[in-house]
Amino acid sequence: MMALHPNTRGFTLIEMLMVILIIGILVALVAGVSAAIMRMGDIEHTKTDMQSIVAGVEVFREETGSYPDGPSDQLAAQLAAVPAAQKRIASLDKQTLPNTNGGTSFRDRFGFDMLYVYDSAQRIGPGPGGAPLLKSAGPDGKFGIESENPGNLSQGQWDAQKARWKKDNIRSDGRKDS
Repeated sequence: MMALHPNTRGFTLIEMLMVILIIGILVALVAGVSAAIMRMGDIEHTKTDMQSIVAGVEVFREETGSYPDGPSDQLAAQLAAVPAAQKRIASLDKQTLPNTNGGTSFRDRFGFDMLYVYDSAQRIGPGPGGAPLLKSAGPDGKFGIESENPGNLSQGQWDAQKARWKKDNIRSDGRKDS
Protein backbone atom coordinates (compact mmCIF):
# COMPACT_ATOMS: atom_id res chain seq x y z
CA MET A 1 0.00 0.00 0.00
CA MET A 2 1.17 3.45 -0.83
CA ALA A 3 1.74 5.82 1.99
CA LEU A 4 0.44 9.34 1.73
CA HIS A 5 2.88 12.11 2.44
CA PRO A 6 1.20 14.44 4.90
CA ASN A 7 3.75 17.24 4.23
CA THR A 8 3.06 17.38 0.47
CA ARG A 9 0.58 20.03 -0.51
CA GLY A 10 -1.42 20.28 -3.71
CA PHE A 11 -4.24 22.44 -4.93
CA THR A 12 -7.67 21.71 -3.60
CA LEU A 13 -10.67 21.44 -5.86
CA ILE A 14 -12.03 24.74 -4.50
CA GLU A 15 -8.79 26.57 -5.29
CA MET A 16 -8.75 25.24 -8.83
CA LEU A 17 -12.39 26.21 -9.39
CA MET A 18 -11.68 29.73 -8.12
CA VAL A 19 -8.78 30.13 -10.56
CA ILE A 20 -10.94 28.90 -13.45
CA LEU A 21 -13.73 31.29 -12.40
CA ILE A 22 -11.35 34.28 -12.28
CA ILE A 23 -9.92 33.41 -15.70
CA GLY A 24 -13.47 33.12 -17.10
CA ILE A 25 -14.41 36.54 -15.74
CA LEU A 26 -11.29 38.11 -17.26
CA VAL A 27 -12.00 36.52 -20.66
CA ALA A 28 -15.59 37.83 -20.57
CA LEU A 29 -14.39 41.35 -19.76
CA VAL A 30 -11.83 41.37 -22.56
CA ALA A 31 -14.39 40.03 -25.07
CA GLY A 32 -16.89 42.74 -24.11
CA VAL A 33 -14.34 45.53 -24.39
CA SER A 34 -12.98 44.30 -27.70
CA ALA A 35 -16.51 44.10 -29.17
CA ALA A 36 -17.14 47.71 -28.12
CA ILE A 37 -13.84 48.82 -29.63
CA MET A 38 -14.63 47.04 -32.90
CA ARG A 39 -18.05 48.71 -33.01
CA MET A 40 -16.48 52.13 -32.45
CA GLY A 41 -14.03 51.35 -35.25
CA ASP A 42 -16.90 50.48 -37.60
CA ILE A 43 -18.65 53.74 -36.69
CA GLU A 44 -15.51 55.77 -37.42
CA HIS A 45 -14.94 53.90 -40.68
CA THR A 46 -18.53 54.67 -41.72
CA LYS A 47 -17.99 58.36 -40.93
CA THR A 48 -14.85 58.37 -43.08
CA ASP A 49 -16.68 56.65 -45.93
CA MET A 50 -19.46 59.21 -45.67
CA GLN A 51 -16.97 62.07 -45.82
CA SER A 52 -15.59 60.60 -49.06
CA ILE A 53 -19.11 60.35 -50.49
CA VAL A 54 -19.84 63.94 -49.39
CA ALA A 55 -16.64 65.05 -51.12
CA GLY A 56 -17.80 63.30 -54.29
CA VAL A 57 -21.23 64.92 -54.06
CA GLU A 58 -19.69 68.35 -53.56
CA VAL A 59 -17.35 67.88 -56.53
CA PHE A 60 -20.34 66.75 -58.59
CA ARG A 61 -22.11 69.99 -57.68
CA GLU A 62 -19.05 72.06 -58.60
CA GLU A 63 -18.74 70.31 -61.97
CA THR A 64 -22.43 70.21 -62.95
CA GLY A 65 -23.97 73.12 -61.05
CA SER A 66 -26.38 70.93 -59.09
CA TYR A 67 -26.24 68.23 -56.47
CA PRO A 68 -26.91 64.67 -57.66
CA ASP A 69 -30.59 63.87 -57.71
CA GLY A 70 -31.91 61.35 -55.18
CA PRO A 71 -32.84 58.59 -54.44
CA SER A 72 -30.00 56.68 -52.83
CA ASP A 73 -29.76 53.94 -55.42
CA GLN A 74 -28.89 56.44 -58.17
CA LEU A 75 -26.18 58.34 -56.30
CA ALA A 76 -23.26 56.03 -57.13
CA ALA A 77 -24.06 55.98 -60.85
CA GLN A 78 -24.33 59.77 -60.95
CA LEU A 79 -21.02 60.24 -59.15
CA ALA A 80 -19.33 57.71 -61.44
CA ALA A 81 -20.45 59.76 -64.47
CA VAL A 82 -18.30 62.72 -63.36
CA PRO A 83 -14.59 61.75 -63.35
CA ALA A 84 -13.60 64.26 -60.66
CA ALA A 85 -16.38 62.99 -58.37
CA GLN A 86 -15.42 59.39 -59.14
CA LYS A 87 -11.90 60.11 -57.87
CA ARG A 88 -13.33 61.22 -54.52
CA ILE A 89 -15.13 57.92 -53.94
CA ALA A 90 -12.38 55.73 -55.39
CA SER A 91 -10.87 55.22 -51.92
CA LEU A 92 -13.98 53.48 -50.58
CA ASP A 93 -13.58 49.78 -49.86
CA LYS A 94 -15.50 47.06 -51.69
CA GLN A 95 -17.98 46.63 -48.85
CA THR A 96 -19.15 50.24 -49.30
CA LEU A 97 -19.24 50.49 -53.10
CA PRO A 98 -22.57 49.57 -54.72
CA ASN A 99 -21.27 47.61 -57.71
CA THR A 100 -19.29 45.22 -55.49
CA ASN A 101 -21.58 44.88 -52.48
CA GLY A 102 -24.47 43.30 -54.37
CA GLY A 103 -26.72 46.35 -54.23
CA THR A 104 -27.21 49.69 -55.90
CA SER A 105 -26.67 51.98 -52.89
CA PHE A 106 -23.62 52.82 -50.82
CA ARG A 107 -23.51 50.67 -47.69
CA ASP A 108 -22.19 51.40 -44.23
CA ARG A 109 -19.89 49.08 -42.25
CA PHE A 110 -22.93 47.44 -40.69
CA GLY A 111 -24.30 46.23 -44.04
CA PHE A 112 -27.16 48.72 -44.31
CA ASP A 113 -27.80 50.98 -47.30
CA MET A 114 -27.01 54.64 -46.71
CA LEU A 115 -29.76 57.16 -47.27
CA TYR A 116 -29.24 60.04 -49.72
CA VAL A 117 -32.07 62.48 -50.37
CA TYR A 118 -32.12 65.45 -52.74
CA ASP A 119 -34.67 66.70 -55.26
CA SER A 120 -32.82 68.53 -58.03
CA ALA A 121 -36.05 69.61 -59.75
CA GLN A 122 -36.96 71.73 -56.74
CA ARG A 123 -33.29 72.29 -55.86
CA ILE A 124 -33.98 71.43 -52.25
CA GLY A 125 -32.96 68.71 -49.86
CA PRO A 126 -34.07 67.81 -46.35
CA GLY A 127 -30.78 68.95 -44.85
CA PRO A 128 -30.27 72.39 -43.30
CA GLY A 129 -30.51 75.16 -45.86
CA GLY A 130 -31.91 72.76 -48.46
CA ALA A 131 -28.70 70.74 -48.65
CA PRO A 132 -28.75 67.05 -49.52
CA LEU A 133 -29.03 64.59 -46.68
CA LEU A 134 -26.69 61.60 -46.32
CA LYS A 135 -27.31 59.25 -43.39
CA SER A 136 -26.23 55.88 -42.14
CA ALA A 137 -28.64 53.70 -40.20
CA GLY A 138 -25.88 52.82 -37.76
CA PRO A 139 -25.31 49.58 -35.89
CA ASP A 140 -28.99 49.03 -35.09
CA GLY A 141 -30.17 49.56 -38.69
CA LYS A 142 -32.70 52.25 -37.74
CA PHE A 143 -32.58 55.79 -39.04
CA GLY A 144 -33.24 58.69 -36.72
CA ILE A 145 -31.67 57.52 -33.47
CA GLU A 146 -28.84 60.01 -33.16
CA SER A 147 -26.98 58.20 -30.39
CA GLU A 148 -26.75 55.12 -32.63
CA ASN A 149 -26.37 57.02 -35.90
CA PRO A 150 -22.73 57.25 -36.97
CA GLY A 151 -23.37 59.85 -39.62
CA ASN A 152 -25.75 62.68 -40.30
CA LEU A 153 -23.89 65.08 -42.51
CA SER A 154 -25.50 68.44 -41.94
CA GLN A 155 -25.01 71.71 -43.75
CA GLY A 156 -22.35 72.62 -41.19
CA GLN A 157 -20.37 69.51 -42.00
CA TRP A 158 -20.68 70.20 -45.74
CA ASP A 159 -19.40 73.74 -45.15
CA ALA A 160 -16.54 72.42 -43.00
CA GLN A 161 -15.49 70.05 -45.79
CA LYS A 162 -15.51 72.90 -48.33
CA ALA A 163 -13.48 75.07 -45.93
CA ARG A 164 -10.87 72.30 -45.59
CA TRP A 165 -10.61 72.07 -49.37
CA LYS A 166 -10.21 75.81 -49.65
CA LYS A 167 -7.60 75.88 -46.89
CA ASP A 168 -5.63 73.10 -48.58
CA ASN A 169 -6.09 74.68 -52.04
CA ILE A 170 -7.65 71.52 -53.38
CA ARG A 171 -9.47 71.86 -56.68
CA SER A 172 -12.57 69.93 -57.66
CA ASP A 173 -10.49 67.39 -59.59
CA GLY A 174 -8.61 66.44 -56.41
CA ARG A 175 -5.31 68.13 -57.32
CA LYS A 176 -3.72 70.88 -55.28
CA ASP A 177 -3.42 74.35 -56.75
CA SER A 178 0.13 75.62 -57.00
